Amino acid sequence: MARTFSKIGPAAIAAIALSTLGGCVPPLGPPPSAGTTVTANTTVSPNTTAWANTTSMMPLDPGFLQTNTLTALSPEERIETALDEAVSTPFVGRSLFDLAAYFRRSCSINLVVDQVALNEAGIDGHLPADVTLSDVSLGCLLDAMLEPTDLTWTVRNESLLITTEEVAADIRVLKTHDVTELVSSPEGGISSSEQCQALIEMIEKHFAPAPGVSTRADPNDPVQIEAITVGNATVLVFSHQYRVHRRIEQFLNDLRAIARQHATRC
Repeated sequence: MARTFSKIGPAAIAAIALSTLGGCVPPLGPPPSAGTTVTANTTVSPNTTAWANTTSMMPLDPGFLQTNTLTALSPEERIETALDEAVSTPFVGRSLFDLAAYFRRSCSINLVVDQVALNEAGIDGHLPADVTLSDVSLGCLLDAMLEPTDLTWTVRNESLLITTEEVAADIRVLKTHDVTELVSSPEGGISSSEQCQALIEMIEKHFAPAPGVSTRADPNDPVQIEAITVGNATVLVFSHQYRVHRRIEQFLNDLRAIARQHATRC
């Protein structure tokens, strides 16, 4: 079927096409001259500018969102993701600064070497280091590379910072840990509040600055853990070193896994 067009704009032609085809077609370029007959075999080039304006208002494809997840993450979330990513690159004869530059590029994170702290500690970050590990997380690789040099890593100012143990110990982060699943069901006559208190004491004991020394008994370096209720959730709030927070969350995840196994068997 042929149609005869009078002088109308590209938008009107696009509207006709959309209503006719029931699909998404590109906005057309300059319209045919008045009186021109357009058949099904007529080829009309799309107007690229109009098409770009149209597609900008269309919903994004879910696959596109999945492949661009990192762009929606905060800098700290990108660091957390990178720390858990498996890496297999052997670092032989490369310096600390080479390591930082490599992961800045490959993981799209800010990785900074604290040159001031290294200088004060008399540590040369340019000396070559040999670390050959396969399929381990970035966090484990950093631990393996930094431990022999008395260095460590933490997160500060949205950057993964390589620094000395002394400097890292003074960098504390306030974080929350959801423990609802671990304290919501009274067991063996123990109330939820008693379970929560037992959990707090366990964290204080095993995740103190000095292994085996309760932070409560260490007035020089106390960790005040508060339990609060947010809606129906029970949350622990406290300030601690970034790496310690990660170890605590892994510990809580292990407890959650045990609780779920127990619930399944019951």
